[in-house]
Amino acid sequence: MERLNPSLPPLAERTSLYGFFGLVALALLILGGLNWALLGLIEVDLVAVLFGPMTTASRTVYALFGVAAVYALSLLPRVSRMD
Repeated sequence: MERLNPSLPPLAERTSLYGFFGLVALALLILGGLNWALLGLIEVDLVAVLFGPMTTASRTVYALFGVAAVYALSLLPRVSRMD
């Protein structure tokens, strides 16, 4: 099967740079960003709706969003070297 964009390495090669934790961090960053978008646009905090306002579970989710952001900062030098 021919690749759609031959300038990009195959998915296995791209994900090996970031590893499992990089993919989890990316997913958490996306979910956190969507939560902030919902909060800003329609004043709905999805984490609070799902887990309750400032419960242990919701605080854990917020902390995971923050840890993912810090981990993503550590990936920036590696991403900038890919060019």
